[in-house]
Amino acid sequence: MTKIVPTEINGKKYYYVKQFASLTDKATHSIYNLIKKGNKLRKLSAVYIDGKPYIPIEELTEFPFVAPGPFAERNVYHYTEEGERV
Repeated sequence: MTKIVPTEINGKKYYYVKQFASLTDKATHSIYNLIKKGNKLRKLSAVYIDGKPYIPIEELTEFPFVAPGPFAERNVYHYTEEGERV
């Protein structure tokens, strides 16, 4: 597997949507949905540059992903910097 390297813009690191989707093993349209609508807890942060969303590198480890089910606070998980689910 190829290591996914974030893009540096003005001293900050970002992932493209496709890179973030690959790291989290989700479809790109799911990531766009998380940016636009969010999940039960919050929206995925993104910065738009030239009309394209760039996701700050911190979101990989800080965004609270929610597994399906009625109790959102019990079904929260995160990812490590290497893209492993914890």
